[in-house]
Amino acid sequence: MKLLIVSFLFGCCLTYLLTLISSSIKAAKVLEDAMTTYAIMMVSSYEVSLISLEKEIISLKLENTQAERKRKIHNKAFEVFANNQIKQTLNFIPIIHENIINFKNFKELRTYIESKTGRNHD
Repeated sequence: MKLLIVSFLFGCCLTYLLTLISSSIKAAKVLEDAMTTYAIMMVSSYEVSLISLEKEIISLKLENTQAERKRKIHNKAFEVFANNQIKQTLNFIPIIHENIINFKNFKELRTYIESKTGRNHD
């Protein structure tokens, strides 16, 4: 009788551990997919803002030096914005899952997306 109870408890523990491991693997995959989607959306918003900036430069008929200065200011401002957004997002991710995240700032995010898509986003 004792052997039966011990076997049952061992089976319950084994089933619990297998369930825990499989759901952890699934959660890690979902987190990785979510962060990839987040990175794609961030790069897309960067590209949209660049297009908007270029339209503004064309409509204002700015000289090359003014246009370059405006582009540098825009790039710096967007990078600061993106870094702040990434930092806020990473605060919600548990420390255990930090190894899943492939970027910590906007520059790493762009490199990550370039490696995923095979496309240069400059």
